[in-house]
Amino acid sequence: MLKGPGSGFGGRTANSFSRKIQLEAYLAYGTLDGKFKGGGDILYMFNKNPRRDLALEYKWDVEQIGLSPNAFATDNILSSSPSRAEQ
Repeated sequence: MLKGPGSGFGGRTANSFSRKIQLEAYLAYGTLDGKFKGGGDILYMFNKNPRRDLALEYKWDVEQIGLSPNAFATDNILSSSPSRAEQ
């Protein structure tokens, strides 16, 4: 583990806020390294069918390859050609 056990919280807007814009943010604290981590994103939905959207994301966190929730997302253009560092 890089961060150790910790606690955090986050949230995301619902459709009652907007059907075109979604805001999301989180903040966490790692007890092993004693640092705060967090991030946020904004998504603007142009169309629902076909789905067309624009998303901006900012993170100050550590992600381990293979442990990320999006590690094997099929809609990510980079998922078909992962880069690997020299060992």
